[in-house]
Amino acid sequence: MGLGRLASWHCVGGLTNRCSGRVLEKMPSPIVGARAARPLGRTGSKIAFISSHHVEYTMKKLTLWAVFELAFLVAHAQAGTGLVSITPDPVSGRMIKTVYTRYYDAGVWILPGRVGLSIVVDQLSELQGKVTIYAWNRDKDAHAIKFLRISIRGTEMKLDKQLLNAVPGERSGLEVGRAEVLNMNTMLLVNVVYEIDGTTTTTELKLERRTAKDMKKYFGKDGRPPYPWYQD
Repeated sequence: MGLGRLASWHCVGGLTNRCSGRVLEKMPSPIVGARAARPLGRTGSKIAFISSHHVEYTMKKLTLWAVFELAFLVAHAQAGTGLVSITPDPVSGRMIKTVYTRYYDAGVWILPGRVGLSIVVDQLSELQGKVTIYAWNRDKDAHAIKFLRISIRGTEMKLDKQLLNAVPGERSGLEVGRAEVLNMNTMLLVNVVYEIDGTTTTTELKLERRTAKDMKKYFGKDGRPPYPWYQD
């Protein structure tokens, strides 16, 4: 599968095998440019006498900072909204291009072996993401889950909806609201305080931003999402 049209992961892996039919739109290639910095050889009106070793050291520092600046600033936002990151390989020194989609996700058991919880953040714009929570219920009984507080990277979000009914044998979803999420992120640390069957609990999830390769591996044809209930 190329980078043209990637099937949305919402279409795959649900206990009910339903598909929303959403796709990720084609992401254009980034055009990257960088201007090298050049140290000045004068201090005030006098010429600074600098040794060759000092010049070499300075240029190495500038080159190193240029690489980090490139890795940080040349994360190019795509229409959609995806992200392209360019970082140096620590072994070969070659630049590596990583194409990220607009989706972050992670899953965890909240009732081990019975009810799993996954969180998906959809990067809607440069500053905002849509937060959806899914309950994967393997139990024969329904479970009421009420979300009390959700914080993303330490910032608490406003909850538009809070109550999710986990239907037996199905995956049930709830869009809880919109949150401040910068498009430069490749990982989100999410803290959730919730109540299930009358008991209040806190859990933390590390949401990875999925690359184009991840989408094919985990959520494409014959893919297995990286959630614990797919590992047993």
